[in-house]
Amino acid sequence: MLKCHHALLVALMLAATHLCAADQPLPKVRIAKDGRSFETAVGRPFVPFGVSYYRPGTGWAPQIWKQFDAEATRKDFARMKELGINCVRVFLTYHSFYTDPGVLRQEGLEKFDRFLALAEQAGIYVHPTGPDLWEGPPNWQPVAVADQRTLQYTVQFWELFAARYRGRHVIFAYDLKNEPMIDWQSEIITPQWNAWLLRQYASSEKLAAAWGVTNHLELGKVPIPPAKNALRSRQLLDFQSFREDLADEWTRRQVKAIKNADPEALNTVGCLQTSVPSRFWGGIADYTGFRPERQAKLLDFLEIH
Repeated sequence: MLKCHHALLVALMLAATHLCAADQPLPKVRIAKDGRSFETAVGRPFVPFGVSYYRPGTGWAPQIWKQFDAEATRKDFARMKELGINCVRVFLTYHSFYTDPGVLRQEGLEKFDRFLALAEQAGIYVHPTGPDLWEGPPNWQPVAVADQRTLQYTVQFWELFAARYRGRHVIFAYDLKNEPMIDWQSEIITPQWNAWLLRQYASSEKLAAAWGVTNHLELGKVPIPPAKNALRSRQLLDFQSFREDLADEWTRRQVKAIKNADPEALNTVGCLQTSVPSRFWGGIADYTGFRPERQAKLLDFLEIH
């Protein structure tokens, strides 16, 4: 697995990038034998260099598919190619691709097919990011990373989507989601937190002993710890471990679905900066739960935004 901690699509040496001519199918990009870089299927180094794409002038949030313009996209790709860009990340959305569980929307797929064709004609790889709320929510609620129903439906999405595009080498890699985060506190989180504690400790007495507390703790009714720094708190350590377990399972199940549908597909997660200690943290609740050293074992490579 590639375990490089690099900003998405940033290259220092464009000269190392080799692509086929624009009128030829793009070769598959894979992890190189050194495990720390990319290469094409013909053994040439590949350094992704590009942008996250949405049509200028369409407003925010990005309305890429609702306002899809093939000719404008073709011109954008031509300009990108002139600037040396070889990869473009694009957001998939619930509204255009996946409003109902287990069913891909044909209209969105047709637009994405056209998008892929235009990119390949320009000699640019495509980096799709998993469905999100940019164009509106799906026909179920809630929609959250920690919601097990949403995870189940998203696994079904990847089973269908990756199977449809199996063998399309113009797809550089799948980004499971843009900057996912496990919520600190919600109605979804609390019962899962208590179920995790039950698996770990089995009884209230063992839990109290582990946390070094004398007050009674009733498994099933343990509150979420306050979002305050507490360096020596076993309770806080457990809660962060619980969040990391949720994040790992979220990633593991989606990657498995994609690999089952297309074993050659590369997978990553677009991690938020607060997945690692940095100046961007406003407090401990900013930690996403997506710990890079754990996520790296599940993915083909890492992305830190």
